[in-house]
Amino acid sequence: MSTLPTGSNTGHTAPITSFHLHPLNPLELVTSSEDGTIKVWSWTDSRLIRTLDVADAMLAASGKAKDVDEHRVKIDRMSVGVESGKAFAYLAVDAASRGMSRSSSR
Repeated sequence: MSTLPTGSNTGHTAPITSFHLHPLNPLELVTSSEDGTIKVWSWTDSRLIRTLDVADAMLAASGKAKDVDEHRVKIDRMSVGVESGKAFAYLAVDAASRGMSRSSSR
């Protein structure tokens, strides 16, 4: 398997919690991390294709304002698959301790 070039700063900033081959393209690797991101990599030419920030997506869905320090999300596990020709990811996240819980009573 290829590796990123020495000195690359495109990797995860916390431990990787899951990695899978992309369900629609076996030349791509999908990783999740405690840094709250999912990254899609081309492992044949050692490059990052896309970064998805789970906290951004959760905040957009909830309508809350973005505060990066307060709303960091830890991804504990990830599973990937295909349904109707589209790739998906199931995530287990630890958001309650990060101020992202929907059951907040204010």
